[in-house]
Amino acid sequence: MKTKIKKHLNNLNINRLKTLKPVFYKIIFSLVVILCVLTFKALNFKSTKWVLSKIKYTIEYETDLRSSGKEVYRKVQGLVKDSKNVLTVFNLDSKVKYPLPIKGELYRSYEKDINEGIDIKSTDENDPKSIITGRVKDIYLQEKQGYFVIIEQEKMEITYGYLSKSYVSKGDSIDTETPIGSLGTNKDGNKYLRIELKVDGRYKNPLDYIDVK
Repeated sequence: MKTKIKKHLNNLNINRLKTLKPVFYKIIFSLVVILCVLTFKALNFKSTKWVLSKIKYTIEYETDLRSSGKEVYRKVQGLVKDSKNVLTVFNLDSKVKYPLPIKGELYRSYEKDINEGIDIKSTDENDPKSIITGRVKDIYLQEKQGYFVIIEQEKMEITYGYLSKSYVSKGDSIDTETPIGSLGTNKDGNKYLRIELKVDGRYKNPLDYIDVK
C-alpha cells in the first residue's frame, strides 16, 4: 500500500514538473527578450532595427526559435565587434567621461611632471560638486591657493583645489550631488577650480576622464 502511495505521489510530482516546465521556459524567454530589446536600443547600431524586428517577428508569429536564434546570433556577433560602444553602454570602459564639477572652460592643461592637473575657469556662481561617489580622504590648506579636498573611490582619487571654504569633512561619504566647497575670487576677478586625478597612486590627465567641452 505504501509503495502504491509513494508511486502515485511521484507521478503527481512528475506531472507538476511537466506542467511548470513550459511556463518556466516562457518566463525565461520573456526576460531574455526584454533584456535584448533594452540592450539593442541602447547600442543603436545600424543592425539594431533588424535585430529588434526579428525578435518582434519571432514573438508575433511563433517561428522556430532555434533557427531564428542562430540568425540573430550571427548579427549579434557583428555588433559585438564594436567593443568600444558595447563597453560604453554597460559603463565598463576604464575611462568613462565624467561631467565637469562646475560650468566652466579649460584655463590650464595637464603637463606630465610639470603641471599634474588642470585648472577650470568658472562661468557661473554655482559651487563645485563631486563627480564621483566616495569618501573624503583628506583636506588641507595651501597658502595663497586655498583649501584642497581629496575624494577617493576605490583606486581613483580626485583633488579639488582653490576653494575658499570646504563644505565637507575628512571621512565624509559623498555622492555626485554633494557640494564640495566654495570657490575664491582670483586677483583677475575670476574663479578657478583646480582638479588633480590619480589612479593607483599615479597622476593621470583629468581630460582623459572628465568631459571638458
